[in-house]
Amino acid sequence: MASRPLITLTFLLALALTGCHRDPAQGSHSGNQAFPYPASKSWAHCVSTVELGRARAPLFDGMEVDMNYSDWQDRLFMGHNLCDTSWGLTFGMWLDSLPQPVTECLWLDIKNLTPDNASRVAHQVLAAARRHGIVDRVMVEHSHAEALRIVKDSGLHVILWVDNPWWSGSSEEEFRARTQAQIDSLHPDALSGDYHNFPRLPEAFPDQNIHIWDTPREYNDTNVAHSRTIMQHPAVKVVLVDYPLPVDAL
Repeated sequence: MASRPLITLTFLLALALTGCHRDPAQGSHSGNQAFPYPASKSWAHCVSTVELGRARAPLFDGMEVDMNYSDWQDRLFMGHNLCDTSWGLTFGMWLDSLPQPVTECLWLDIKNLTPDNASRVAHQVLAAARRHGIVDRVMVEHSHAEALRIVKDSGLHVILWVDNPWWSGSSEEEFRARTQAQIDSLHPDALSGDYHNFPRLPEAFPDQNIHIWDTPREYNDTNVAHSRTIMQHPAVKVVLVDYPLPVDAL
């Protein structure tokens, strides 16, 4: 019979080896938790200024923002275009300007994310999000799977943006094969695309969370019905809109 110290040592070694194993499909978020989607599927679209942030935050449970990283300044600025960095509004400053505490989920569309700057971008997103205790409620979006892998490995949730097949001139089969290869490599938290990709995305990739950029700018019965139709699909978790819907927790 083995002695008690040997049994204890063997048990501790086995426990340590088990604890070091990580399923790569689970990602690298804190505790490998799934993104905590709010009940409401309608999120505010393009909230990249202090004024819009303060106005939209009380109306939506989630907001999408556009950002650009300035290499020469090594700072992450709010804005849809690189020239918008001239505003001088960083992601951290924008977060600080929101009603406190920050309770919204955030979809960060970082326009110029690359493998070369992904680590620095992730560091700045994490620093700002940690100050507000919202790391688990932040998602970073881009079409570059390699850049997103670096962001994901830093501990953030990621969204893979998917182009429409006709934009790239590819066939439906090529589109599905290319996207599936990216999914298998990255294991993103969600796929995103514009409304032309509905219902293509949820039908082609039924196991994925789907985000749709809808944003009909005019508030009328037809546009509201269109948004609701997209939201009713169980795989769709987020629909970006430019106005709050009266009842949107579908």
